[in-house]
Amino acid sequence: MDPAVKKTPTKTAAAKAAPNRLLRQAREEKCFSQEDLAERLGTTQVTISRWERGLMTPSLYYRRKLRAFFGKSLAALGLAPPADRPLRQRAAPASNGRPPGGPTGCQQPHCPFR
Repeated sequence: MDPAVKKTPTKTAAAKAAPNRLLRQAREEKCFSQEDLAERLGTTQVTISRWERGLMTPSLYYRRKLRAFFGKSLAALGLAPPADRPLRQRAAPASNGRPPGGPTGCQQPHCPFR
């Protein structure tokens, strides 16, 4: 490779991610450090940092804990799904009200519950 050719750095995940300013603002309003919040929620400071930097999204379990802890909606915490990505809809039940494949929904031929 020619030493005169300078490599342009590739964008890292941190550069591509959109920071969650609302979550950080909510934490700072309560005067909590990332470590304090992590201790209250039962996670790590690194995880809180990743949420705030937009590298990770909290699981449903932690979204519920964050909503309860801050007393704010998920949208107010910057954790609501984007409008262009609606929540998945459940499939409509069969006309008889039972799932397909028997009482447990199993469709495997070897299943005794079929």
